[in-house]
Formats: sequence, structure tokens, C-alpha cells
Amino acid sequence: MTLISSSPSDPTQLGRYRIIGSTDPQANFRLLLAAAPDGSIRVVEQSLPRLLESPELRPRFRHGAVAAMRVSGPGNATVLDVDADNELPWLARSFVPSVRLDRAVAEYGPLPVDAVRALAAALARALQGVHAAGLVHQRLRPDTIAMTSDGVEVAGIDVLAGASDVQVPPDYLSPEQSAHGALAASSDVFALGSVLAFAASGKPPFAEPSVAKTLFAITHRDPDLSAVPEPLRELIAACLRRDPADRPSPAQIIAYVGTEHAAWPTEIQAKIEGAERAVSALLAAAPPVPLVDVAPGASAFAKTIRFGRSRLAASGRWVKRSPARTRAALALAAIVALVASGALWLPVDHEAVAAKPPTISVAELRLVDSCAWLRSAMGDSVNWREGPSRTDKWRFKVDKSWHCDADADERVYDDRITLKLGVDLREVPHNRKLIDGVLVYVGNPKSCERAIPASDDGGRLGVLLKFDTTLAEKQGCAVADDVVAGLARTLRSAPQKQDAAISLSSIDPCALLDRAEVIAAVPRLTEAPTYPEARNGCTWYGSAEVSVTMIRTDFMTTGSVTVDGISLLTGTEPTGPRLGCSRIYRHRTVDEKKYEAIEITIAGPHVDGNTVCRTVESLMVKAVRQLPKP
Repeated sequence: MTLISSSPSDPTQLGRYRIIGSTDPQANFRLLLAAAPDGSIRVVEQSLPRLLESPELRPRFRHGAVAAMRVSGPGNATVLDVDADNELPWLARSFVPSVRLDRAVAEYGPLPVDAVRALAAALARALQGVHAAGLVHQRLRPDTIAMTSDGVEVAGIDVLAGASDVQVPPDYLSPEQSAHGALAASSDVFALGSVLAFAASGKPPFAEPSVAKTLFAITHRDPDLSAVPEPLRELIAACLRRDPADRPSPAQIIAYVGTEHAAWPTEIQAKIEGAERAVSALLAAAPPVPLVDVAPGASAFAKTIRFGRSRLAASGRWVKRSPARTRAALALAAIVALVASGALWLPVDHEAVAAKPPTISVAELRLVDSCAWLRSAMGDSVNWREGPSRTDKWRFKVDKSWHCDADADERVYDDRITLKLGVDLREVPHNRKLIDGVLVYVGNPKSCERAIPASDDGGRLGVLLKFDTTLAEKQGCAVADDVVAGLARTLRSAPQKQDAAISLSSIDPCALLDRAEVIAAVPRLTEAPTYPEARNGCTWYGSAEVSVTMIRTDFMTTGSVTVDGISLLTGTEPTGPRLGCSRIYRHRTVDEKKYEAIEITIAGPHVDGNTVCRTVESLMVKAVRQLPKP
């Protein structure tokens, strides 16, 4: 990372960010370093003047930047601010001292095999965050990947995607991208394969002397992996398959390479440390940041919560602060100032807090009646659109995953509140606040996301409240705050399902299969399963995928088999290059239209088609014998 101080041609201020220097540019963007009002460092990506020739620039920039704000998770640079109407549009994102991948390889040569595997895992995790937001990155290239002291940071999604006159290097495009076809998550996986090939060999796998020849090679020729070390060729070749359906998913890549982080080569680590020292020097040389005023009469404690270079200078070093910690610090400062000035009073019921620990475990969530809890949290009415809406007029419906959908009145509005229990919260931005002593995550404002993490899973799983409505655009998220407050108040007294003792939703699906038995059928199995949804499903990854899913459904199947006296339904078989087999056991009838069932599937390109169904049936029989009697 090349860091230089501000030049006379640099702006001194962009929005609330004070420019202190610049760093390596990217295609279409100039990268400026800036100090935020709280003293933290930001990277401001400012579009180049030549892009103004496109009339599509500003609307695409604005739309793309707002979409990028939905992306979170490890390895992704958090987009924090945007101004598409500035003379040169810009966006601000988080900053971490780093070395750009293309410069590291150019200066020190290809990475060792273990470092490339670590790079593959880190980039796959970053892509999971992008894809979970419903986006495709589209510009995964060595110049958009920064190697940090503890992993990578990938520049945000392509905010100029689709702009007709935007030029980017073609070496890392997918076949469908180079042919202007439909893009999907698999397009990013192809780019990932090209990046790994470059990191391992020092050259792109489709390198040609001209753009036209490069695009032709990507679309019609096999990649040149002759310089890639043999242990990496299987993974990279799989990512570079021409058919998108044949490429592995990011989760499969992580399972294949493992999650253990390998240290970057010593010279790269030293370069990263040098970048940290350089940005500290830039910050120290910049003019002081005005301190944030604290309300008159504030306590001595409140007056210490000020942000600016004076705090940093006192410590003699640059303080690296994550976006989440920065937001938390700012929120704390505001609250303290308001409390000190008397503008905000925070009542605390110490007796209630002591008597009612504000926690709930994943196992307890499996027992909760989602619709009964949501109805209780909403109270007798909610402030909906033009005025109060009586809860007894709403329709509460349990979905196939035992979550709850509540509809206001779909004859007039397509409004919906959804309560999900035991789901993955890693993609919910962790802007935190306390409600009745309960930690609440504040997520995407467009869907008014509110989440409560479970107490026994490090915050990965928990309760998620979402809105499918345009109400947030008019009234904000006050309704979400009211409902999540109701959930927080009743966290330890959430109503349980009347049929919890016999319902499949109460069972940990991953506990039904023995890993030793599964690994005999699926080599290179992950040490532990992943939970797509903790309440009703889990998956092991290896040379194939083994999944167990609990469902509440009314679907029909085409056939049945009997194994050891147990009748099993035949599920939908995987098609294409992914061989596999699926079996379903209908556990019990819930009502005249629904029943609870368990489905086990094994699928993958290396599955033995002659024996896989027997393996699935054997696993299913053992699982069924552990189920409660309906």
C-alpha cells in the first residue's frame, strides 16, 4: 500500500471527511485517505473525471453504493457514506492497513501454497457476505483485494456495474460476464479461481496480449494452469469451469481448503506493518480535528468521550477501530451527553434485571411458538400506516420453517412482519443497543431488521424480526422498535408450542446423524456441520454435501420405498453433474393440509450413483428411530 500525503490538487474535505492523503488508485477510482469526525480512518473512493461523460454515472453510482451498504461480514470493506451528487461522486468505506494483492505478487512473487489456500478461504467468506445480501460482486480482481494482518479486505461491489463506458481489466471476468450474459454468484467464483491462479503463479490463467484475445480465451479456451503448483490445480480448475452450474459454492471452497489461517510471507507482513506506521504519520501531520462538544453540565466521564486527533496524539499511535466499534462509540457518546444534559432518562429496573436474566439459548428457541410470541409482542395494536391497527385483525401464519408471518390486510396493503427463530445473524449489521437489558442488533433500515442473539452461540444465531413493507420509508422503524421491545421484555417467558414434545422443530437436526457414519460415505467431511437455519436444517460439506432438513409442508412426491419397515418418500433427485439421492420421512400430520417431515440428501459430483440411495436410506432409518413418537 503506497501512502502519500495530500497534494494541492486533492480536496481538503469531502462531506464530513477531512482528506489527509491518498493511496493506490483502482480502475475508475481515485482512493483518498480521510479522517472521520471521530478520528477513525476512512478510504474515500472518488470517481475519475472521465467517467462524467456517461449520463448513467450518477444514478448507477448512487444505486450501487446503497446496495453495497447491505454487504457485511468478514473480509468485506464496509461502505459507510455516499455522495453521488458531488462534482466527482464518492463513497467512504472502512480502512485497514494492508498490501494490495497485485502489488504483493509483483514485488515478492507468487504466494506459497498454504498462503493461497488461506487466501481462497478468506475470499470465499467475503463472497458469502456479498451473496447473502443478494448481490454479485463483479469486480473481484487482485487490485481490489487487500491483504491485511489477519486476512483480506475486498473492496465493495461494483457500484458502476452496467455503465456502458466503464473500462476494467478483462483478465478476471467470467465467461458469462465477458459475453454480457446473466450474472449469478457463480460468476464471482470464476473470478476467484482466476485470482487464485494469479496469486499462485504470478499471471492470470487467460493472459493474452490484447483485450479481444483475452475475452476469446475466457469464453472458448481452457485456463493455463501450467505454472500453478499441483496441490492447487484441482481447486482452481473447479472454480474455472465454463458452466456456472459446475463451479463450487463459496461454502464448498471453505470446506475444501479448511478455515485455519496461514500467515502471509514475512516480507508481506512487514509491508502491512509499514502501512500502519505510514498512516499514523499522515494522521499526526494533519491539522487537528475539532473536538465534539459535550452538553453543558456533563459529568467528567462524559467529557472524556471526545473524538479527534488529540486523543490519538496522546496515545502516540493510530488506533485501529472497526466500523462496528466506531458506531458503538459514537452512540455511547451521544447517549452519555443526552443523559448528562437531562435530555434523556434511562430507567433501569434493577430488581427485574436480577430476577430475569436477559438470555435465551438456541435450544430454548426451538421450543417457542413463533406466532404466539409475535402476537404477544405486538400487543393489542400497532401504529400502522394511518393509525392504530388492531392485532386481532392481523393474520398469523406459521411457514414451512416454523417461522411466523403476520399480514396486516393484504386486500389493501402487501404488508408483512416476519419473526424468524434460530437463524444466522452474521449478515445483520451489528449496530447494537440495549432494550430492557437485552442486546438488540439494528440491521437493514429498508426492512427494519431487528435481531436478538442467542446466549450460547457467540451471537451467530438468534431471533430476527423483518418487515416486508413500504411503511419504513414513511414512518421509519418505530413499529419494529416497539415489537422487538415486546420480544425483549418477554425473552424469558416466550410462549412454547403446545406440541413441542413431539414436533420436529424442537429437535437439533444435526444431532440425528453420527459423523463417523456419514464420513464413511463422504470423504473430506467438515469437522462440524453448518446451520443454514439452526431450527430446521444443517449441512456437512466434503466431496459431497450431506444435508438434514426438517420441514412443515404440504408437498407431494412421486414414489416411496420401504426400508426396515419404515416407509420413505422419494424426494427430488439432483440433476446435471451433481449426482445424489434424497429420501423423506413423514413424521406426523399437523392438520388436514400440512405435515412435518424430515429429508436427508446426499449430492455432489463425486457421489457413487449406485450406492448413494442405500446410504441415504440407512442414515434415515437411524435418524427416524431417534424421533419422538407422534
